[in-house]
Amino acid sequence: RALHERVAAEPVEPPANPEEDDFRKSLFNIAVGQFFADESIAPRTKEVFRRTAIEGESPEAVAKAFMMERHAVDQIKSRCVLKLRTIVEALEKADD
Repeated sequence: RALHERVAAEPVEPPANPEEDDFRKSLFNIAVGQFFADESIAPRTKEVFRRTAIEGESPEAVAKAFMMERHAVDQIKSRCVLKLRTIVEALEKADD
């Protein structure tokens, strides 16, 4: 399942601070936008990440579509998540 579908299906308690929750969502959306706009990241890398992490396509199917090994798909996804975390951290520091 796609990331947004998995999140929507999970029961969630109301956030303690709705403004903070909105801020975190906005920060994440900005980070994703910056990630996909980053020209130093190969288009193939972005597509593998989009299909596995955002759309929820199986790593096996993505590996087959790109004629690569499953572990390569996992590595790409892992590196992309790390890159997103780095972007979020930079945005948080810029907000301070």
